[in-house]
Amino acid sequence: MAATFTVGNSEAHTHVHRNNIKATQGGTVYTDLSYLLNESLFDRFYLSTIPQTGAFNPTADLILPNTRNRLVANADGSFASAADLRNSPTAFAQSAASIAIEGGFNVNSTSVNAWRMLLASYLGESVLAADGSASHSLQNSALTSKLYPLLPEGAAVDPSAPEAWSAVRSLTANEIDLLAEAIVEEVKRRGPFLSLADFVNRRLVGNSTTVEGDYLGLKGTLQAAIDKLSILGQGVLNEAYYQGGLAALALNYPDGVPVNSIYPEHETGMPGGLGGSRMFGVPGFLTQGDLLSALAPILTVRGDTFTIRAYGESLSGISGNVESKVWCEAVVQRVADPVAVGDSVVAPSGDFGRSFRILSIRWLNEADVI
Repeated sequence: MAATFTVGNSEAHTHVHRNNIKATQGGTVYTDLSYLLNESLFDRFYLSTIPQTGAFNPTADLILPNTRNRLVANADGSFASAADLRNSPTAFAQSAASIAIEGGFNVNSTSVNAWRMLLASYLGESVLAADGSASHSLQNSALTSKLYPLLPEGAAVDPSAPEAWSAVRSLTANEIDLLAEAIVEEVKRRGPFLSLADFVNRRLVGNSTTVEGDYLGLKGTLQAAIDKLSILGQGVLNEAYYQGGLAALALNYPDGVPVNSIYPEHETGMPGGLGGSRMFGVPGFLTQGDLLSALAPILTVRGDTFTIRAYGESLSGISGNVESKVWCEAVVQRVADPVAVGDSVVAPSGDFGRSFRILSIRWLNEADVI
């Protein structure tokens, strides 16, 4: 698995103890490539998708290859020049200062409804299979890395069918609801996440005395949520791939003890006593990497848009009783422009840093607050 599905997935390496990313077994050095690639790509690279060649006119209406990336104007209403945004020493910093993510999602959210809306964001979208038909039912949400399926998805998950190897994997409304709940439980267990790689990668922890503790070191946040749901007997997600001869049976060896240089729990991908699946990675088997292929461009670990509420009251000068109350609500957004004129947009050094813009303000009734 690690050699083929490295980016986005985070399964413990079969030859490396889960509290580490590198080990030597029998004179051979093994490295957890998934962990290192995720750490590098998700935290150290920025993909603006600004075209580096051809005609390019920076405006608010420009649609970039990543359609969630939108160019934003400077404080004076002007846009950065094409020369500053590409093929120049300033392009990395200037493009980051000139682009905002439309509908960015904070992975530290513990709102089931928010995660449900994110997972359902591809409802009604599909691609064409090789035979020209829709890739899946438009009643489902396809969060997948397989953009060019040979066959349309079947009506039910069937590991023995050709679709298991040649179709996309979509989520039903029920699976979206259950997965949103499971993800929130993992976020509460593992968060707060300080970076996207922190969210994507497994934890570098030793063996635990509990199944929940073992999940932390065996797999990333989303995969743990997927796998836990798949073995509950509810007939959802990947459950069909854990049945019969498809199961990677749990091996009864002590936790953390390699057998023939291989850690049994890492080989099955599940905590001791729980069987894994031999079908991990086939197109019909939903993985964390599949979800991230669709969702990663809008994920973040922090927000720059805030809702602020204020309250005031007037007291009687005689009785001290409250005579009137008032509530207001403002939505403010931090932008790249520094407060101090002429300060660096890359690393502002002024006392007040970057600017905040008031996007909206409204008065509230007491019923809106309580």
